[in-house]
Amino acid sequence: MPRFAGNNARLLGLLIACATLSSCHKTPPQQTRRGRQARVQPSADADWRAAQTAGTEDAYLEFARKHGSDPNAKPALPRAAELGWQAADTTHTREAYEGFVSKHPNAPQAAKATQKIANLDWLAAVADDSIEAYQQFLDQHPDDPRAAEAKACTQVADVDLYEAQRRGWAGAHVTGSGLSSVDITVKRKTKKRLRVTIPAGTYFVCRGSAQNMISGASETVELIGTDTASVSLDASCANFHRAEPDESHSFSIRPAHASSQLRRLMAVMDKEAPSTVVRQVAVWAVTDNPSRWELDQVYRISMGGPAADDSDIDAAAELLTKAGINPKSKRLFSSHTPRAPRSSSRSDEARRLLEESAMTPKELERLLKEGL
Repeated sequence: MPRFAGNNARLLGLLIACATLSSCHKTPPQQTRRGRQARVQPSADADWRAAQTAGTEDAYLEFARKHGSDPNAKPALPRAAELGWQAADTTHTREAYEGFVSKHPNAPQAAKATQKIANLDWLAAVADDSIEAYQQFLDQHPDDPRAAEAKACTQVADVDLYEAQRRGWAGAHVTGSGLSSVDITVKRKTKKRLRVTIPAGTYFVCRGSAQNMISGASETVELIGTDTASVSLDASCANFHRAEPDESHSFSIRPAHASSQLRRLMAVMDKEAPSTVVRQVAVWAVTDNPSRWELDQVYRISMGGPAADDSDIDAAAELLTKAGINPKSKRLFSSHTPRAPRSSSRSDEARRLLEESAMTPKELERLLKEGL
């Protein structure tokens, strides 16, 4: 046999031997996968034991994030949610509940947390009691059962004082303050925001023996950012022979006086805005029909002289005329001859100042001689 043939035979034998040896030591694929699992499992088990030892929400969340396919990941999430809920409910703040929902959006307690947030927002809106606070609640919780009530609290109802009382929306405490005003405190009794108008001609009936009063000009008070508002209201006495009311006298409220003449007169005065003296003279002319002598005896300024002069009488007669009332039908004007218009109102203004001055009778007499 040739030499190269023997070499080839030896080479072939070596190759066959190597192939056999390699086949004997090759690891099956299934055994390889099991090896990898064996290396991973100890790490997950250790992390699980660490999470249980820590016993915190974040520890269980971290385990579930890191080992999502591990069998222990399934109980890790509910345990984290339970711990997170306990912490949030103990803290009981909006921020705590929001944080819980952010971490556990699919947890059974997420709905409770959302409701707790709405409850806290409602309490905050009620405590603030402003249109802005209720509007914010509406924006954040449009489907909440309290949304309708919140919407009502963002709206302002325009109502007159008598009607507000009749509907139970507001109460009013009215006290006397002399011949020319009454003091009124209005208190809101509803969630509604109120803009309360006290119309000219509103009639205040004294609960004692003093004069009844009638408002001389419209006034508006707002109960929007507050429950209570107070105002001093221009008013006139409506009973010539009764005593002047003071703060000890309280009044009930009527929408208007029974006299149609007086109702028309008050509507005119609301537009004309006459002086306090002219308004009072005109009211008494309708309610009590005094003579000029009677008026001068009863209605006097602090220093003893008559409160109303001829120009006041003329102005009061003009108001009656504008209200469709014939001044001559009233005793006060039946024998009165209107004065010619004066070119200056300076003396009228000075005379009004005298009513509140501390001048002596001699000083007053000197000024009267000068033409006041």
